[in-house]
Amino acid sequence: MISSTITIKQLLVDEQTFKVAKQLQLLAHKTIIQLNAGLHSTKKMSNNFEFNQFKSYNPGDDLRLVDWKTYGKTKKLYIKQAPKVNNIAVHLIPDCSNSMLYEEEGISKINFTIYMFACLANLVLKQQDELYFFNNKKNLTLKEALQLLTNTAMVNKWTNNKQQYYQSIYQNKKKLIVYCSDLYEYNNEMMKWLKLAAAKKNEVLVFHMSGKKEAGYDFEKATHLKDLETGQITRTSKSLREKAKIYFENKSSSLKNNFTKNGIKYYKISMNETPINALSKFLINRNNNANAF
Repeated sequence: MISSTITIKQLLVDEQTFKVAKQLQLLAHKTIIQLNAGLHSTKKMSNNFEFNQFKSYNPGDDLRLVDWKTYGKTKKLYIKQAPKVNNIAVHLIPDCSNSMLYEEEGISKINFTIYMFACLANLVLKQQDELYFFNNKKNLTLKEALQLLTNTAMVNKWTNNKQQYYQSIYQNKKKLIVYCSDLYEYNNEMMKWLKLAAAKKNEVLVFHMSGKKEAGYDFEKATHLKDLETGQITRTSKSLREKAKIYFENKSSSLKNNFTKNGIKYYKISMNETPINALSKFLINRNNNANAF
């Protein structure tokens, strides 16, 4: 039994959270309560019947939709109209290469990704949109999505899963593809795949994840660093740190320009910022730009 008083921070640093579906859902639920933005730029019809348009009443129109408050002021009958709802298929795709096992402050990139995707899965299904995960072709329920997230399998390099990544975009239905990655690649393999996904008329959104220490190459106490994908060990030095800082600065700018040029939306996320803030800023940005999720 998981205590309802456990905090988001405690759940985030508990490795079991990302292996047990119920615990992952508790983390997502606690986060969603604190979010103040939805996924759609238009309001969906619900039991509260939220409307933003009116038309004059015509004989035969449903009298239940008459705005009686407006009638009291104007003595004219108006019918409330609901805005058009934008239903879409949302496809969550994680980078499962071993570089995503990198940790800062007790949480790894892959666990941060699983956490964000669990939150998005809840929001997507609440909006009654379709939900897909990785190369799975089935429209998922929340229980199925959480189970897949907690069973996320890692591989040495992105190219080990290349076939599955391409399978995920070779489907007839146009989707919103949400990809979360640190974008470490060797021969532009991710960029080629993302460009193709966008070329197939999908909306493609990339969360670029990095840690504060990683981006600043702030490993002064370390004498050696290990590449999580290749296993290669590198001796650190002051000159190497300076080169790395410049590399990370240039990489972020270059990626953003490249993605923008290809119609791909790019969001940079730090593992060190409050996850709730990261999600909230993203959702508000989409709503302000009138992009339906």
